[in-house]
Amino acid sequence: MYQTLLEEHRTLQSSLDDMTSERDDALGQVRQARREQDSYRGQDKADLHMRAEIDHLRGELSKSEDNLAVAETDLEKQTNLVSDLNRKVEELQEKADEAIRLKDQVDEYVSHSSSL
Repeated sequence: MYQTLLEEHRTLQSSLDDMTSERDDALGQVRQARREQDSYRGQDKADLHMRAEIDHLRGELSKSEDNLAVAETDLEKQTNLVSDLNRKVEELQEKADEAIRLKDQVDEYVSHSSSL
């Protein structure tokens, strides 16, 4: 289960990185579209086309930002879950170590008792 969660964590981190890259690409496209729009100020048809492209890119950017927010939330949940599981593993390891120590004491007692 721990390994599965780690893998999901890695997958979410990869998704987050991908979405961040998509957002950056979309922002770059918006900037490029704005520069191109400025060069076509005198041409109404080109201006309308560029505005439509900018609106489209803004929509894509908004979707990417929404996806990024969801991925960040999922990543935080997975990170918290992994931390909780690590803490439980440590607690269980301490209990297992104590159980081994007690078993060794019982074995030593039984061995000592049978030699009397």
